[in-house]
Amino acid sequence: MKILYVEDDPATIRALERVAQRLKAELIVAGTIKEGARLATNTMNLILLDLNLPDGDGLTLARRLRTAGITSPIIALTAGAFKDAKQLCLDAGCTDYLSKPFDFKQMCDFIAQYQDLSQ
Repeated sequence: MKILYVEDDPATIRALERVAQRLKAELIVAGTIKEGARLATNTMNLILLDLNLPDGDGLTLARRLRTAGITSPIIALTAGAFKDAKQLCLDAGCTDYLSKPFDFKQMCDFIAQYQDLSQ
């Protein structure tokens, strides 16, 4: 399984690296929207997208990826839970939404459901 994680927080990246290692998945990290757009391809089995990035709004990236023909599942991850957040993410083209913080087992289980679909 190949996962693109668009995230700028080092601690959260380390947590996802542990999850990817447990699931024997390849994790590719992009720290900005610009880098995420460059790295996103349909060869990704899953795209995890932080919504608050240094160079803009992650929902804008989700829309951009869908417009570019990326069909991989996109999961929005954010610590800034707000009213109607999930619906906004779905409207932007995300497949699902998960709020931070997440624990190790929760994230392993969440990603595993997509890993099963990619095989």
